[in-house]
Amino acid sequence: MSDYTSLVTPREPGNATGSAHQDTTSFKAQHMSLFKLGIERSGEAIFLTDIGGKILYVNPAFEKIYGFTSKEVLGQTPRILKSGQLAADVYGDIWNRLLNKEIVSGEIVNKTKDGRLLTIESSANPVLDDSGKIIGFLAIQRDITDRKQTEEALRNSEERFRGIFENATIGIYRTTPDGLVLMANPALIRMLGYGSFEELAKQDLECGGYNPQYPRAVFKKMMDMMGVVHGLESAWKKADGGYVQVLESARTIRDKNGEILYYEGTVEDITNRKKAEDALRENEERFRMIFETGPFPMVLSNTSLKFVKANTAFCKMLGYSEDEIVRLTFKDITHPDYIARDSEAVQKVCSGELPVYNAEKRYLRKDGSIVWGSVTLGRICDKDGQLSYILAMVEEINERKKIEEALRDSEERYRLLIENANDAIFITRNFKIIYSNNKISEISGYGMQDIIGKPFEPFIHTDDRAMVLEHHRARMAGEKVEGTYRFRVLHQDGSIRWLEINAVKVEWYGKPATLNFGRDITARVRADEALRAESERAQSYLNTAGVIFVAIDSEAKITLLNRKGYEVLGYNEGELIGKDWFRTCIPPEESDQVRDVFHKIIDGEIEFVEYHENRVYQNRRKANHCLEEYRP
Repeated sequence: MSDYTSLVTPREPGNATGSAHQDTTSFKAQHMSLFKLGIERSGEAIFLTDIGGKILYVNPAFEKIYGFTSKEVLGQTPRILKSGQLAADVYGDIWNRLLNKEIVSGEIVNKTKDGRLLTIESSANPVLDDSGKIIGFLAIQRDITDRKQTEEALRNSEERFRGIFENATIGIYRTTPDGLVLMANPALIRMLGYGSFEELAKQDLECGGYNPQYPRAVFKKMMDMMGVVHGLESAWKKADGGYVQVLESARTIRDKNGEILYYEGTVEDITNRKKAEDALRENEERFRMIFETGPFPMVLSNTSLKFVKANTAFCKMLGYSEDEIVRLTFKDITHPDYIARDSEAVQKVCSGELPVYNAEKRYLRKDGSIVWGSVTLGRICDKDGQLSYILAMVEEINERKKIEEALRDSEERYRLLIENANDAIFITRNFKIIYSNNKISEISGYGMQDIIGKPFEPFIHTDDRAMVLEHHRARMAGEKVEGTYRFRVLHQDGSIRWLEINAVKVEWYGKPATLNFGRDITARVRADEALRAESERAQSYLNTAGVIFVAIDSEAKITLLNRKGYEVLGYNEGELIGKDWFRTCIPPEESDQVRDVFHKIIDGEIEFVEYHENRVYQNRRKANHCLEEYRP
């Protein structure tokens, strides 16, 4: 080991001799021993040079970090560590500052003996004698390569998931139990009608943030009990005072002491879907075929909560025939863990305290096996507003539950939100799927190993491929293209699924790509087709009749008129829909009498079929035609 004590040994003032000198010498020796021991055992690389920069000493940490032995570096200069990553003038500046008696610290990149590059946190100090003259230099260096790599990886990960957060078409939020909004993505801000996050953050969700029919207290109670909610239906207040119906999934984030820090979750706008459901309930008889043949399991219960009718999908889900189902109640098919909860909720629905009840539960199949379902209960009332039936609609969610169970094992904040989405979320580039959540496998039937990294063209129906490929090409090229469109997907079992896509262009790992949100709308398309077919069939039956059939609503608006009616009245088909029957087709002198009969029917004063005659206008010209009306 080189002798370096002359550079670091402290000097004592005065010219004392004898025993005092011996004490001082002993003192120096003792402290130099401790000083040397500290340097030798330090985890940081420490080396000394003379005034010319030649290395006089290196500690063991230096040898371990850089891979050189002390024999290899003694007499060399620190240039042996030079990586070539810094410009020559940087090294010149460091040297000049040291010669100017400055302490130089900062981050540099050095090279080890085997050529590896290390990020070093360095401090270089000039060593001065008693007269202030530089007699050498001391450098202390710490290897921070692993820390820098970790920081870079974290920045990259944060950037990737921030892109998904900012471009998602579903709302993503974070709120406190007290109702303060801590975080909201652009989709949620737009959904609620605010101009900026700052405007939304001023709102208090606890006080007036929800529709009174969907109190936030219900959401908080579920979060306190279960820690998560999936598919909770509620209504959030918008900036203009209106409400938006949403489907909400969320989880509770707690600190190490178990105290709730905040809730974070996703919100999907289901306003249109809710309107469609309400329309179906109000027209139960007209859409009876949808109930019986629809893909979603549905069952009707009477006021005694005994099943009276179940569709094919419901029977298939539980393995019963319809004759067997109508002998049961909801308790017979509900797992014991949910009977008390559901009984209380059903009573609230029957009383009107809860207009709609939504929950996830386990059902008991006939063979004793269990199937998960998301059930929605609603009231069906008669014309007087009295409860007639309870309608239960169930979505089988076995696969989703498996995915959710796997997701709960994940600690990643943003990944949980993505994988827990009800839609497929995937990234495409160069006509390939390079990232996706598991929902795409559920939709297509293929394993993830058959999807990731593979061209997406083979999964698309041949009639739709050109359109989908052109959309992808145009979006990647920055051209204006519609963000939402639908196409058919080929399932692994040979069936066809309908997929609705929302897509935007993003940066993924520093390169252009498209972020896609895909929703399986197969059931909706099939239901629409069934409804359209049923409507057309009913219209065709009425069009064959030789008399006029007209249907009017409670406001006297025409909702249906057969072909014979249009011929007699002198209008084109469809021209009278939505018109006032009495003002458009009945002469004024007879209008009051006919309207009076109409209101008696509406009010229930006329209970049996009656025959009435009156004149009608033929395309605004008075005619002598008589209309025979049969009113129940």
